[in-house]
Amino acid sequence: MKRNPIKTILEIGSFQKAAEHLNYAQSTVTPQMHQLEQEFSIKLFEKIGRIMKLTQAGKGLIPYIDNVIEVVHKSNASDFEKFLPRWY
Repeated sequence: MKRNPIKTILEIGSFQKAAEHLNYAQSTVTPQMHQLEQEFSIKLFEKIGRIMKLTQAGKGLIPYIDNVIEVVHKSNASDFEKFLPRWY
């Protein structure tokens, strides 16, 4: 099962290093995270020094994101892939 990219960002501490770890360009991951924030009208991350931290709102979304990833993988339906961010 693919990793939740938000958890990867939290574990590694930066968009750039998380993108490298996920084998994507940072220029792909950062705009996708900002798009999520705009879609939900919430701030998911806050930068403390050089480290990215999840906000309370972001923490609340983690279980839902995990569920979506699980459902997509269990379904084996390629139709879902067109709705997922490119870094997924």
